[in-house]
Amino acid sequence: MPVSFESLSSLDEGIDLLTSKIARLSRRQNAALFACSAEALLPLYLRFSDKNGWGDRATLRVALDAALGFATGKGDLRETAASLIESIARATPHQDDFAGPDTAFAVDVTICVDAAVRAGDLAQQVNPAWVEYALTPAISAVCERETGYVDLGSSEMADRWRSSALKNPKIREAFKAVSAMADSVAAHGDTINTKLLDRLRGFAEMLLPS
Repeated sequence: MPVSFESLSSLDEGIDLLTSKIARLSRRQNAALFACSAEALLPLYLRFSDKNGWGDRATLRVALDAALGFATGKGDLRETAASLIESIARATPHQDDFAGPDTAFAVDVTICVDAAVRAGDLAQQVNPAWVEYALTPAISAVCERETGYVDLGSSEMADRWRSSALKNPKIREAFKAVSAMADSVAAHGDTINTKLLDRLRGFAEMLLPS
């Protein structure tokens, strides 16, 4: 069901709403949503990797293909999820080692890839609140433009900014995109095909910071 994010009182309320939507999705639906989100944000990881000469884009691509194979019923992740998760962890940069917002954005990407893979293995937990990482790059980019800071931390200034952030068209667009992705997969049950994935990818393009 479409949501009027303009009517919400804060960024946190919007994230909570999306979290509750994603909590109702099946494992295959979660895999599709997080994988398509990660694909859309992958250029942020590639930019970090090129800038720092560090990273493993091949591992992320293998993991995404495996997650999408599970989502579409063409693959099984029960035997491979654990090793893929370990590989993703090794491909995730540590912010103590690399400075700048590019590092944080690269981490957001790997968390989305990780979530997509975990969805394919019942032994793994998938936390619907991880959807925040798909939204963080767009939120942070707008925050930096409006305040000069990528992250305002915990402060009165942060509270004020977060209370009005959904009034920004770019942030609202990203939230609407995730909502539309959740609605689309929910409407198709576990019948996820190439046409639906293309639709999800179209929505997910809105997650990339402009």
